[in-house]
Amino acid sequence: MIHAGRVPVLVWSGEEATGKDAVRIRLLSWLDALRSSYWFVPNAMAAVMFTLAFALPALERRYDLDGLQAWTGLDLTAGAAQTILSTITSANVSIVGVVFSITILTLSIASSQMGPRLVRTFMAERSTHFALGLYLSTAAYCLIVLAIVDEKEGGFVPRLSVVFALVAAVGGLGFLIYFIHRIARMIQAPNIVEAVAAELDRSIERLFPEVLDPDSPGVKDSDSQPPEGEGGPVLARGEGYIQAIDYAALLGLATRGEYVLRIHNRPGHFVMRGLPIAEVLPPDKAGEELDAAFDDAIVYGYQRTPWQDLECAISELVEVAVRALSPGVNDPFTAITCVDRLGATLARLAERKIPGGLHLDDDGHLRVIADPETFSSALNAAFNQIRQNGRGGVAILIRIMESLRLIAAKTHRPGDCEAIRRQADMVLRAAEREVPEENDQADIRQRYDALIERLQTAEQ
Repeated sequence: MIHAGRVPVLVWSGEEATGKDAVRIRLLSWLDALRSSYWFVPNAMAAVMFTLAFALPALERRYDLDGLQAWTGLDLTAGAAQTILSTITSANVSIVGVVFSITILTLSIASSQMGPRLVRTFMAERSTHFALGLYLSTAAYCLIVLAIVDEKEGGFVPRLSVVFALVAAVGGLGFLIYFIHRIARMIQAPNIVEAVAAELDRSIERLFPEVLDPDSPGVKDSDSQPPEGEGGPVLARGEGYIQAIDYAALLGLATRGEYVLRIHNRPGHFVMRGLPIAEVLPPDKAGEELDAAFDDAIVYGYQRTPWQDLECAISELVEVAVRALSPGVNDPFTAITCVDRLGATLARLAERKIPGGLHLDDDGHLRVIADPETFSSALNAAFNQIRQNGRGGVAILIRIMESLRLIAAKTHRPGDCEAIRRQADMVLRAAEREVPEENDQADIRQRYDALIERLQTAEQ
């Protein structure tokens, strides 16, 4: 680490960067996008059922399963098998229509009431994926087995396959009840907030896995200093939101070329094609070859994702709170729930080591200067818009102040304390400006004083 003012900044060495970050970032981003797709799980389940539709009859032909009928108690003649399979097929096709209707309705409610960015969270719901896959694959399975049934006298009747179809049908009915229950819970505001907050917590665990030890020095000096002067421009070849950056690849690129890359953007920023996204020092290293190599380490998309973008996950909770505070909705309780969850998440973030933007190679030479995520930026992303839209709501301002006090109890870095104090000052000024009742102002002032006292204790 090095000291940047009073805030410790983590330095990444080449050895560290070739660990977890060495995993190809494009593959990880693709897998993350796969979570919110409606095609992967249904197709995978359909492939399994397609295989079983041919494997089970082949197994029954190979081995003597005459005792299966006595064991199940089913008189599975060719006609009975065809009736069972036809009924299961038509029933599952009908259920698929119901599942699709429920899913589209849920997405519409989420988009209109909670915000369009929450659609991605709803699309990642695994129960919906499994429901679509279960009923579609069961219908396809029954159609294939139906074609295998031989109507001739003494013909082959795949009894084992029919029994499996019955088990899948009964299991599907049970899962349909669970699916409806799950959807009914999902569209409730507290559960939506809980789901988004859980994803935000997972983002913190993934991006900042190391816990800060307040009793440890934790900071070591480094002679590496960012170079001065302007570098040559590195032009973006893609356009859209940066979803991920492979810093390990950029570190290796800069190490091999023996230059320094200064990145102007981080995941979550919007980039335009043909404009500078970074600069290289010395400037004579700039060129189309470097532009192409740099572009290989960047993943662009049409929307932000929380894979490397902490503020994306924060903004989803903020959007729910801001919409709840709008005059058309006027639901301060949902907004308060969002503030509580944001406060709990930021308290966990305050206990984590937050890497800085300096990436060193194995010889200790500075190679990459990134635009790092900071506690201050996360705090501002969490509370600025809620404070601005709820500046006249006493309950909202009080809850923000209380959340800041709880965050301060977990804060150990001086820079984090300064960020909390700055946010508290803005809340207090908003209260003095927008809240007419003196007693309400006194309540907010009381919580402000308690927060300042807690910050002074943390700074000692």
